[in-house]
Amino acid sequence: MQAPRTDYTASSTAYNPASNPGGASGRRWGDYSFTSVDPLDDMTMWTIQEFCNAANSYGVRVVKLLAPLPATPASASPASVASGQASVNVTITGTAVSGSGFFDPGANLAAPALPFNHIGATVGGGVTVNSVTYTDPTHVTLNISTVGASAGAKTVTVTNPDGQSMASAGGILTVLATTISGQVTDGVNPLSGVTISYTGTTSGTTTTSAGGNYSFNVTSGGNYTVTPSGLGRKYTPSSASFTNATTNQTANFVGTAIGAGDLIISEFRLRGPMALMTSLLKSLTTRIL
Repeated sequence: MQAPRTDYTASSTAYNPASNPGGASGRRWGDYSFTSVDPLDDMTMWTIQEFCNAANSYGVRVVKLLAPLPATPASASPASVASGQASVNVTITGTAVSGSGFFDPGANLAAPALPFNHIGATVGGGVTVNSVTYTDPTHVTLNISTVGASAGAKTVTVTNPDGQSMASAGGILTVLATTISGQVTDGVNPLSGVTISYTGTTSGTTTTSAGGNYSFNVTSGGNYTVTPSGLGRKYTPSSASFTNATTNQTANFVGTAIGAGDLIISEFRLRGPMALMTSLLKSLTTRIL
């Protein structure tokens, strides 16, 4: 509980004007006295009180009485969410300190009453908060979208209807990247230096490591095609495709040396009778295959 304020109407002077001697019951005082809850956030208090502002004089003072801060966001459940998700519920648990807590005034009143201010929240790193549902002073549920969000731990900030906010001390919610990875070998040994490209929702290129391995972090939920190339080899399969990749994916390839049977003839010319040219073409095709 916060300590009471004693300086609101404190005065070092007295109110005893000769023009207002009062009666047997004393002098009339406090006509300008009023206290009300804020109609929009339902938690802030406004008070107007009369006080002696100078010798034999009075004034009124308006004070805004703030509620305690929101609870401090301390954990998230689930603690991690895959990227690329359009709608995921995450429960935030807060720690109450000196009366702090989450608050929401509830459903809006019927018109013509103005709608309430409601509890809100933000999450860093490109995460979108679709909605916030109040449960109790230490729990709220966020419906979030991780579409386009970067991977990593995110800070969560909760804002009460009166505009006061509290942020988590660090990243309490982690956005996970979807990974496409694999290995390229010659059938037995790993192949390093193979160019691996992926195209689709996003695109990129890398090369295999000394162990023939590669890995990409991609936007979850996207469509991708992974293609190996280089080192004078042909690869089986020639590519691998993934649709709506929301979990980690694996694509392995085998690269074999291009042999004589893989020779590509881009141009040749034959002259002579049609029957002879047809016979030569059939023979050439048979030898290539």
